[in-house]
Amino acid sequence: MLSPFFDFTDRFNWMDSFERDLGRLRAGRTNSPGGPPIYFRDAGSELLFFVDLPGVTEQDVEVTLEGDVLTLKAQLPKKQREGYRLVRAERAATGLHRQIELPVRVDGAGVVATLRDGVLEVRAPKAADAAPRKIPVVGAKPVASA
Repeated sequence: MLSPFFDFTDRFNWMDSFERDLGRLRAGRTNSPGGPPIYFRDAGSELLFFVDLPGVTEQDVEVTLEGDVLTLKAQLPKKQREGYRLVRAERAATGLHRQIELPVRVDGAGVVATLRDGVLEVRAPKAADAAPRKIPVVGAKPVASA
């Protein structure tokens, strides 16, 4: 029930907490935004994506481009070390499956994916007609009054 003394920040704090908890619950699902975070940036002439995938090898990763959708798939390792008993696992053990709709067209032939030190880096150069360019502004001729 709302009263004149109700603090709206409490309601927003509760919603933020609920959203965080929901993200934690979904983290184990493969097509969930709660999986490994993706860092995505527009570097002018290309789009860059970075995903933390510790313990994953090149054979476990698949990157595809279909139209303007980049798909990242990875099978995360399920290895458990000998002589240890798992007490808690907060990392999704199933895998990653993310589809990212690209904001601009990219040159599919130039897309490169590299896995180095547990970080997947995808570089997607923009298509020539999608790259930013400066448009010259010309002055209009004055209209002669009659």
